[in-house]
Amino acid sequence: MVQGIATGTATGALAAGLVELSPKRCPHLGPTTTAVGTSIGMATGAGGVGLLVQSTSRPDAYVFPVLTLTFVVPAAVVLTIPETLVPRAVGLTSLRPRVRVPREARPEFFASVPALVAGWSVTGLFLALTPSLVSNVLHVRSGAAGGLSIAALFVANSVGGLWSVRHAARLATLLGRFS
Repeated sequence: MVQGIATGTATGALAAGLVELSPKRCPHLGPTTTAVGTSIGMATGAGGVGLLVQSTSRPDAYVFPVLTLTFVVPAAVVLTIPETLVPRAVGLTSLRPRVRVPREARPEFFASVPALVAGWSVTGLFLALTPSLVSNVLHVRSGAAGGLSIAALFVANSVGGLWSVRHAARLATLLGRFS
């Protein structure tokens, strides 16, 4: 639960930063990069760990050093990104989080909440059950099969995200709800 809250918070902050730093001529670049980048990262992680489980008796000996580098390198890059807003407060007051949805975006935001909750609920169920279903129902005994099946979900999500940005939001939403 803590990991989910941390990931959601970080992803929201990342998305906001990418939106602010996106060129004005490409307003969808920030959200698309966030969605597709997150899915590609999850596909890479799930597939890579699945392959490690299959190929070594100690996958944790490789996963944690790779994760450490995966977090340290982008953290160093973040330090070079220019700040887009001047903070109004100083000291500890500036560290207090302020979460809000701008008034003009509230109707779209609240309209999207049910679809987002449903989508992530189904995804969470898929993530929780797929490795055991692949093993127990399909009788595939490969350690890589569970991870690669999860990777397939997120690769499809990335393809859908890239497809949807090239089409009208209404069409992409209507088709997306049937997938």
